[in-house]
Amino acid sequence: MSNSSRKILALDLARVMGAAWRDGDGRIVTRAFVLGKEGLRYVPAHLVELEKIVADLIDESGCDVVSIEKDFGRGKGSTTLRSYHAIARAGAQRKGATPLCEIMPSTARKLALGYGGGSKPEVERRARTLIPETVGKTNDEVDAAILLVATEVRLAEQERLAEIRKAAAKAERATKALARRAAKERATS
Repeated sequence: MSNSSRKILALDLARVMGAAWRDGDGRIVTRAFVLGKEGLRYVPAHLVELEKIVADLIDESGCDVVSIEKDFGRGKGSTTLRSYHAIARAGAQRKGATPLCEIMPSTARKLALGYGGGSKPEVERRARTLIPETVGKTNDEVDAAILLVATEVRLAEQERLAEIRKAAAKAERATKALARRAAKERATS
């Protein structure tokens, strides 16, 4: 499946979760969700709520790829974030979408915005300039939009690399065929 036909849902998971995808006109759509009222700690109700949100977002967006930022946080919240990741991946698979959990926040910023460092406000300011649909959105929605663009860039890079490998393999086969033909002609002359 080519990148252009893939529909990506990007999720920035935390107690306040950001989601982003492209609509039929190619515009970025974002949403923010607050998971429960208990703060960032393991609460089974959050996991059920998260699974339903992921399923509803996949239905609404029509996405077949779910990109989940690879950030497990630090300290007490890291166990909860790992649980969120597992539930989001499982929910995506149940809906028939391919889950991708490979892009770190700094890598997402670098792929989408051209650099991976900077303070949170600085990154958001740059994102709002480069991704106009993020103007007036929450920080979590901006993070999800950054992840969406980064995932699009990453998948396009992977697709180009696959095409290059395919062309290189074809060229190698042609070179070997020419070498065999030349050897055969030398042997018969």
